[in-house]
Amino acid sequence: MDYQKFVSPEREFYPRPLWFWNTIPTQSNIRAVIDSAEETGYAGFGILPYDACGLTYMEEDYLNAYRCALEGAKERGLKLCLYDEWWFPSGSAGGRLKRFHLKPVQNSSIKPKSRSQKDRSDCQYRKGT
Repeated sequence: MDYQKFVSPEREFYPRPLWFWNTIPTQSNIRAVIDSAEETGYAGFGILPYDACGLTYMEEDYLNAYRCALEGAKERGLKLCLYDEWWFPSGSAGGRLKRFHLKPVQNSSIKPKSRSQKDRSDCQYRKGT
C-alpha cells in the first residue's frame, strides 16, 4: 500500500455525507450548502429529504430542487449520491406506494411452507456435483 495515498487520498475518496433536507430547500440555500461542502473538502453529498422539507416526494418542486443540487454539484466537480427514498422505513417511496398501489392485507391465511432437512439438500454444496 502506498502510504502517501493513504495520508493524502485523491478527492474521490473524501467523505460524502448525507444532507438532510429539514426545511424547504431554496435555490440560494442549495447553492450555499454546495459551496460550503466544496470549501470544507467534501467530495459530494447524498440528499436525504423527508416530510419537514415541505416538498412532496417526486413532485415537480421536489425534482426542481434536486435538479438545482445536481447542477450545482456538477459545476463544482462534486458527486451527488442519489438517495431514492423518503425518510424511513425504506421502500415506502414517500407514501406513494401505499397511497397508489397497495391494498391492505388483513388476516392472511397464506402461511410460508416449511421445508424439512431432507428437502434442503438441494441447496447445499456437494463435492463433485
